[in-house]
Amino acid sequence: MRESRLQSKIISYLKANGIYYVNTYGSGMTAKGVPDLLICLNGKFIAFECKVDDNGMQPDQKIHEIRIKRSKGKHYCPRTLNEAVQIIEDERGRDIG
Repeated sequence: MRESRLQSKIISYLKANGIYYVNTYGSGMTAKGVPDLLICLNGKFIAFECKVDDNGMQPDQKIHEIRIKRSKGKHYCPRTLNEAVQIIEDERGRDIG
């Protein structure tokens, strides 16, 4: 599966569940290395850098991960739709009290 296909599947899930997101599809106007999906869930900032197979994050993507975590945001690198859904549901459940 291509990373763009994984992103599309995750976006479908987010839409179906009414979760706010921004797809930062790379263009000349997007900063290099910005995560693929920026999500706001229960008032928390969550970033997804979607990867498939054994693809790893590039150095510029790792820099964004560090910056997001320093800012107390969450950064994940899901490789499957099931993994992304589990992350979202885990994050959603953390605020139920």
